Amino acid sequence: MRYAYAVTQPESLPAVFEGGQKLTDAITRYLVWLQTLGEVEEPRGIVFHDFDSATTIFSTHVLPAWTDHELIHIDPLVDDWRHIYLSALTEGLSPSIQTLVRRYYDSLNYSDVATIVAHELTHHLRVFAEVPEDATWFEEGFCFYTPRKQILPADRLRELQSVEKALIDAHSKRLGGHPIWQFGRSDTGGGFTDALFDYWRAIHAVSTLIDTYAHGDSKSILALFSRWKNQSDRATRLDEFLIDALGVSEMDQRQVWLLSGIA
Repeated sequence: MRYAYAVTQPESLPAVFEGGQKLTDAITRYLVWLQTLGEVEEPRGIVFHDFDSATTIFSTHVLPAWTDHELIHIDPLVDDWRHIYLSALTEGLSPSIQTLVRRYYDSLNYSDVATIVAHELTHHLRVFAEVPEDATWFEEGFCFYTPRKQILPADRLRELQSVEKALIDAHSKRLGGHPIWQFGRSDTGGGFTDALFDYWRAIHAVSTLIDTYAHGDSKSILALFSRWKNQSDRATRLDEFLIDALGVSEMDQRQVWLLSGIA
């Protein structure tokens, strides 16, 4: 895979270059594992940006990481991602939640950033070509959760899950209320937390599917998704299909997926 660098300020290039270099070994290892899940349509390369290049020149989205058919774009700088995640510490959060969130994100490191670029690489699994809009939640959740399981130590993954569950609960009154299949409704232009909220929910939903209903087997959940996607006449949404196929409890339907029609 080839790598390129794009910065708005020349003085930021050394840090962006160093950050990109620190991620390349993790990316290479992860790609080898990813190919065990299915065919990967590899991108032509990865572009490492500084924050302004990623969010004002090449894109106008608030989060400095995305992928298209040919390239992955990411800001590799740990300090930038630490700032993004710590922005979730808004007024009104309890001291216990603030402590939990700050403890994790203050210790953010390149393994955490590697999970973000690996998330973008996971989108290049062939099975995720042309995913229906109401199944975006599954693609995004799977593309985040499975790299985390491969890259992060188990104790750090558990801690991150606790942090994101606390943030989901803390911000649900303002940003929640819509079912999981309406992914993206939380991102109303209000900043980093608004953009991240539905990702947190999607990750939590997919992790529940994998860990609770598939005994940790990501490949079996991906096979179910592929079976649903390849149906010639999809009469049900993906969430409905998975509920039936896996016997998802009503509690999880209410608390994890916020599905409509569940009291």
